[in-house]
Amino acid sequence: MYDWLIYVSSALILFGYIPEIVQNIKNKNATFDSLPIWVIWILSSVAGIVYCVINQEYTVIINFIITGVLNTLVLLIKLYYAYKNLSIN
Repeated sequence: MYDWLIYVSSALILFGYIPEIVQNIKNKNATFDSLPIWVIWILSSVAGIVYCVINQEYTVIINFIITGVLNTLVLLIKLYYAYKNLSIN
């Protein structure tokens, strides 16, 4: 009955990541001050996916998949620009 809320949640999560991704790409710079946070968020997304699969919560799994992919994307962008900036210096 209220499954639509998970879709609204997933959409809001998606839009919430856009500024972070755009800022990292636009500035072509990344700092590692928030690196532990991104790793923890990725681990929490993986744990959420495992929980949803075990308990057959297929509606909620969409939310965890989206956050897992976006967290991984942001972390990879940060690692890429950090590596690229180290190579230049």
